[in-house]
Amino acid sequence: MANKFFGATVSLWLLVTLVHVSHGELVEKSLLQAVATNNQRLGRAAQCVADLFEDAEVQTKCNTVVEGGIGFLRGYKGKTLTDEGYINLANLVIMTAVTNMQGVHPKCASAGDSYTVSNTPSSGANLSKTGGVFVRIGDVCDCLIKKGDNDLLAKVPAFYAKIIEGLASDTGADLVDVLYKHESTLANDLASLSGDCK
Repeated sequence: MANKFFGATVSLWLLVTLVHVSHGELVEKSLLQAVATNNQRLGRAAQCVADLFEDAEVQTKCNTVVEGGIGFLRGYKGKTLTDEGYINLANLVIMTAVTNMQGVHPKCASAGDSYTVSNTPSSGANLSKTGGVFVRIGDVCDCLIKKGDNDLLAKVPAFYAKIIEGLASDTGADLVDVLYKHESTLANDLASLSGDCK
């Protein structure tokens, strides 16, 4: 069911956007800002869910969210999109994941806007750490946008192309670990664009 929702949402947007921007053209800053904001929101929602990970039902629902997102991206393995297409694909998958992650538990319904990590059980440590990486990605993207250097911003879609392919190709069994590995690489790649944005 999660993959059907991902599919319907993303397919509509990609049909509209894939033909508009070719490689090398700057993606609109508003799209990049949406990716930054949604990464921050997903990170906070994931951290909230991680704090409730002693509950087996929370773990099951969380795993379904992660499987849905990565499962959908696997349909894009080996496919080439435009720069705008990569950003839109990433943004829409992240937005859907935010909604689904907030729906894992009522306590996390508004966690995307703000959340303070509290007493994370050991079973939720990896998810909490991964949530922290999503927040960092959002913070670094936000910093790069505020710098306003179009040459730097033009490099961002290539990093998203790399992570989409990485997530789609990774056959690791623990999908939270898979997310952590590839999202950490993305965070470091983005941070490498400017010494001011870490």
